Amino acid sequence: MSFLNAFQILIKLGAVDPTTGDLTTLGKQMATLPTEPIYSKLLVTSIKPEFIAVRSKIASIVAMLSVENIFFVP
Repeated sequence: MSFLNAFQILIKLGAVDPTTGDLTTLGKQMATLPTEPIYSKLLVTSIKPEFIAVRSKIASIVAMLSVENIFFVP
């Protein structure tokens, strides 16, 4: 059941072609990033020229959301 849910999420994100089950070009780009699929799509999408103004902010937000705890206590 969880495999089907994950597959449906990848289809909705545009990473998998629903008719063939193959990775799309976006999916191949997303697969190169070591993040959750939703964050990978966000990072890949932020590369587009229309998002140049917020690109660094998106990268910072994804970085913070990708770690367990953003506060380091030595």
